[in-house]
Amino acid sequence: MTTSDPILPLTLTSLSMFSAERYNNLPNIEYANNELKKRTNFNEFLEKVFAITLESKIELGLRLIHKHISLKDDKAMIEKYTEFNNKPALITSADFVDEKTYPASWLLNKDKTLSVFEYSRDLHVIRTLNKVVKDPLPFRNICQLIRQYHFESLLAPCVHARDAMVHFDKEQVFVERTYSNLFASVIQNETSDTANSYINTLYGAPITADCIERQSCNYDDDEEQHMTTYWHEEVDSPHPNPDTP
Repeated sequence: MTTSDPILPLTLTSLSMFSAERYNNLPNIEYANNELKKRTNFNEFLEKVFAITLESKIELGLRLIHKHISLKDDKAMIEKYTEFNNKPALITSADFVDEKTYPASWLLNKDKTLSVFEYSRDLHVIRTLNKVVKDPLPFRNICQLIRQYHFESLLAPCVHARDAMVHFDKEQVFVERTYSNLFASVIQNETSDTANSYINTLYGAPITADCIERQSCNYDDDEEQHMTTYWHEEVDSPHPNPDTP
């Protein structure tokens, strides 16, 4: 199921349509990263998206579109805050959608409709969704830019702020690791020197203190820019489940 054209008025219901089949057809992260590297107009595009979000002061960013696992049993990829190895973590894994899960990113389909990419249980997400419903123009403009620059298969508009950020050290970067035996991805703080070779999977301007933010030289401009950044690495899990310390 998908939503109506994002140019039309948006509602919480229309932003909540999900297709496991759509998700299961997404590329792996290496393919997505390699394709994005080929786009010479990416920095120009990113600057325009940041201008929209900074002007409107809304916590919307972009996620690199990729699949972690294949979904089944009507489950979706849902993010929650917890601890992993005695450190704060945002863990995304397959689970059932309920009244406490909120759409946090969206896929733009060829017919100009939307499908949820991933969900979150963080309350900041629903507050941002309410802002989008009240004033949908920034979200619509980001979607239009994605289509104009032909990034529909590579980048998903997303909410990139979380109440859970109070538990993290924003002086460090946020590293995302996929634990194949857990069927989950885990985001935690690490020092910047450990993340230099990883794949950038999220971009967003520093709208509020709840945004995931670091200074980065990945964005080439005359002035140094702040970018919200996840990095991604695949590893084997040291524990049988993500809640085990």
